Amino acid sequence: MKRIFMVIAAAAITIMATAQNERPTNWFIGAAGGLNIGFDGKEYISREFSHSGNGTALDVYFGKFFNNTLGFRAGYQGLTISDQYIDYGKLDYTYAHADLLLRCWEFLVPYVHAGAAKVENFKPAGGIGLMVPIRLSNRVSVIPDLKATAYPGAVFPEGDGFGRTISGTVGLRINLGKVGSKPEPEVVEPIPVPVVAPAPKPEPEPEPVVEEPKPTVQEVVEQINKSFKADALFDFDSAKIRPDAIPILDKAVAWLNEFPTVKGVIEGHTDSRGSEEYNQGLSERRAKAVYDYLVDKGINKFRLTYKGFGESRPVATNETDEGRQLNRRIVLVLDEE
Repeated sequence: MKRIFMVIAAAAITIMATAQNERPTNWFIGAAGGLNIGFDGKEYISREFSHSGNGTALDVYFGKFFNNTLGFRAGYQGLTISDQYIDYGKLDYTYAHADLLLRCWEFLVPYVHAGAAKVENFKPAGGIGLMVPIRLSNRVSVIPDLKATAYPGAVFPEGDGFGRTISGTVGLRINLGKVGSKPEPEVVEPIPVPVVAPAPKPEPEPEPVVEEPKPTVQEVVEQINKSFKADALFDFDSAKIRPDAIPILDKAVAWLNEFPTVKGVIEGHTDSRGSEEYNQGLSERRAKAVYDYLVDKGINKFRLTYKGFGESRPVATNETDEGRQLNRRIVLVLDEE
């Protein structure tokens, strides 16, 4: 029997060392099975007459924890005490018990118990016990349980009238209803260190846009008249506009569109070579050719008129080639409203 006690004690110490913390809950149920040892203190020198025996144990129960420390359990333990020798036969042992649970530590639950035990007749009984919960989850735990019980009355026929049993069981306990949980440790967030962003580099100021002054109407007229040389617009003794003169006239169209309120007269002039009558007709035809082109390009015909002056209004001498070239010209004379 001493060996059995040593095995039970070693198992209890091992279980206690590896047990997990238990957390509070409400109602629970459980069942366990294991080994029961019964004896009545009547031990002789010879093992053959020792009043002790062992048998199987089964315990079913229900209970409730009221808070983190206090709870109760009620159950029915059915065991069989059998003598190691056939001299005494077998005696059944049952125990209806109520337990006061004291959860002093999260991994150890000692308790006291009392109830009615039956060997041959029902007798009051009581004792102490120790549970070592091993939590598998918040709802299920493995419960190793070591219980010592004492009651009046011999266990075996020739006992001393005071019975004792020790039972060791292992079973499952299932928590019912709302399952409690152990509060997680508060996580202290580190105080963030402010990061000082570098001062933004000042953006370079945009360079001021210098707008070129818009030309005046008179300046535009001067530009047109500088380009309206007769030799640049027409072949010798011709009133037909040359193809290479088209860009010159298109530029004049753009200028006139930029100043839509301006009106003017297109004048034609020649040098003194040829008859006066011929030069008059040539100057009129050339002025009309320029007028027709500008109108065809979208200039309102009511803004322009044309007129020929022949050789009557020279701007230079007709005695030299350079002078005669200056006298052959088309002039735009503007009349601004």
